[in-house]
Amino acid sequence: MNSVGEACTDMKREYDQCFNRWFAEKFLKGDGSGDPCTDLFKRYQQCVQVSLAPDPPRRLLQPALFSAIPPKLPGCLSI
Repeated sequence: MNSVGEACTDMKREYDQCFNRWFAEKFLKGDGSGDPCTDLFKRYQQCVQVSLAPDPPRRLLQPALFSAIPPKLPGCLSI
């Protein structure tokens, strides 16, 4: 899956691979000590924040805003 910030997709994939490996090989086997992917996650998170800064999350919320508009029912007044 691609990242919200297109420029961050490679970082997301790298983090996802690291996390999935840690989760399967360590965490599910009872070794929950530490997460070796923390630094990757922080770099990815920072990249996403920077990529969204010029265009605030408005583009992410736009579909939700339109889905919140109630449908026009026959015989009802429009808002």
